[in-house]
Amino acid sequence: MRLRFALWLGAGVSLLLALGIWGTLREPDNDRKALAATTYSSGPGGAKALYLLLEQSGLTVTRLRRLAYQDDSSDSVLWILAPVALPAGDAEPLLDALKRGGTVVAPPALAADLLVRSGTATARADKATCKMASCAIDTPWKLTLTAAHASPQRISGAEPAEAYATLEGQPIVARYAIGEGSVVSLGLFDSLRNDAIGTADAGPFWIHLATTLGERHAFDELHTGYGDLNLLTLIWRAPYRWAALDLGFVLAIGVWGFGSRERRAVRDPAPRRRETKDHVQAVADWWGRSGDLGLPLTALLVGLDARAAGRLHAPGGRNFVAWAAAVRPELGARAAEAWAHAEQLLAKKRSSPREVVTVASALRTLEKEVFPC
Repeated sequence: MRLRFALWLGAGVSLLLALGIWGTLREPDNDRKALAATTYSSGPGGAKALYLLLEQSGLTVTRLRRLAYQDDSSDSVLWILAPVALPAGDAEPLLDALKRGGTVVAPPALAADLLVRSGTATARADKATCKMASCAIDTPWKLTLTAAHASPQRISGAEPAEAYATLEGQPIVARYAIGEGSVVSLGLFDSLRNDAIGTADAGPFWIHLATTLGERHAFDELHTGYGDLNLLTLIWRAPYRWAALDLGFVLAIGVWGFGSRERRAVRDPAPRRRETKDHVQAVADWWGRSGDLGLPLTALLVGLDARAAGRLHAPGGRNFVAWAAAVRPELGARAAEAWAHAEQLLAKKRSSPREVVTVASALRTLEKEVFPC
């Protein structure tokens, strides 16, 4: 039983380790059903076309699948295509990299959050106002760029250092200074996806923007769901990691405790009845500890009387004397004398051990004669 359990446990642990190693080392395949703007997807919502377009334009393009902003953000333009703000544990190191001179390109919600964390408390992402169903976007490169009525976004409450795309004077794609670095708000975020990047001059616009920002570009795939963090790394980065480790330790102890039985459960044996000599010895020990000489003598009288009552079929005391007289008249007188002597000894508070033994011996002798079998 224990060997089988150990084999199953070892197989389970090996499977988990294999899955963890596979998840860490594997390169994601082309996921056409992805909803996130990941460069690993050639589906309608992905951003693989943008990645290939920048790569074919002669720019150096890489992917980041780990949280390594300190090493890669200072000399590369970091594209974070996650539409929401980053967790605090990820935003703080990114903000430090920006203040040292890095550049981040991100959707308005994420860019506004970084501005707020850097000290611009009034920065927020808003929808840009457009009176037409199809909004014409102005760019410094004289490109034909349009956007749907509800799709353009802007950052309000902060002044941009430079605007790359405007809508009726509102900065849609613009750069905002943070320390020595800057964050670029992607107010035309939907136009960089695969299903829209070929519309009008959207592709050339993103090439011009990337070329203006720098020659080296890195796409953050950690926050689009295509990072290579394994289970142990995620637990270690979590604020409740010690609680998770404690829980895992308790579960391991529980598995070991419930699975360490070597054989099947065996029913407890039935209680063993004492032999007669064991019972007599136990009663004798109890009488000896009590120190009362009347206890064994009383038990002897009760036993004799009970046996005689069974033969006479008559309740009441002194049946032994009556039965002795019925068996042999001369035994009746002896029995009456011994019985009376025993009652006298019991009436005394303190009796001589010798006298008690003498009368008990006389009664036992009469018993053998009165009850021959």
